[in-house]
Amino acid sequence: MHAVAYRTTGISATDLIRPYWKQLIVCHHANASQLITHYERPAIEERKLHFSHNHESGQLRLDPAADAATGEQKGKCVSTVSAESAGMPDSRVVGKTYRSAGIGAVLVPA
Repeated sequence: MHAVAYRTTGISATDLIRPYWKQLIVCHHANASQLITHYERPAIEERKLHFSHNHESGQLRLDPAADAATGEQKGKCVSTVSAESAGMPDSRVVGKTYRSAGIGAVLVPA
């Protein structure tokens, strides 16, 4: 496995992480005991709109993880960040084939 490149960006990288939003929706739908219909509708554009609002107010942080050699996306973390730099992850996903490699721990340190 190649080294992983981590970077912090904003709204410009939302299309890069679109496949992970789809995976997250499928995962939530498969595991939801309530609000199943919420996960049956395509929410990607709604989430992008939400992130656009956070971006406009300076509260969006997007951290994609990619293969350093090929640029292939391995995972992402999207967070809402306050003016004091306190944040909370909105979503974190690591691709199935890249799990257990420590990527998630780097995206959101304990």
